[in-house]
Amino acid sequence: MKLNLTPTGKKTMKNYLNNEIFCSNEELESINGVIRDTQFFIDTQCARETPMHWWKESYIEFILTPKKEGLEKYIKACEFKLASFKKQKPSVGSGVSDVEIARAKEVPIGSILGTNKTMIKCPLHNETSASFKIYTKKNRWWCFGENVGGDAIELLCKMNNLSFIDAVKKLSK
Repeated sequence: MKLNLTPTGKKTMKNYLNNEIFCSNEELESINGVIRDTQFFIDTQCARETPMHWWKESYIEFILTPKKEGLEKYIKACEFKLASFKKQKPSVGSGVSDVEIARAKEVPIGSILGTNKTMIKCPLHNETSASFKIYTKKNRWWCFGENVGGDAIELLCKMNNLSFIDAVKKLSK
């Protein structure tokens, strides 16, 4: 069943999904940190075959790992739903290939903005404090001030008012 939404409804749903993805990624980073810290504690502080060693390993295996896997599935589901709201990418014969698109998406966002920081003032609007987060591992960005985000192509489109094809061509050079 296809759901027909008004433009406002679509924008609301996109913002909701983007927020869910962002919050879930933050929680996932937190869980990964707890797993790392717990594993480090096990490796350095716990004698093998002690109740503390067993308890910590069980905590990772039976509590943290399933939660991490569930979050990863939820993020993928949100990203899949969000993709249905995005404008269709150009088809074959539009002037850019899938290889060029992939290459353009790999351009580090920090290099586009000329920074190695992960939290900066948003280049898309005037502001007094940093609200633009760069996720270097996934090469994605999010502006908390505007509630928008995306990849390198979307950033260049928004910054320079370019079409998708022009942004891909500029980034894949």
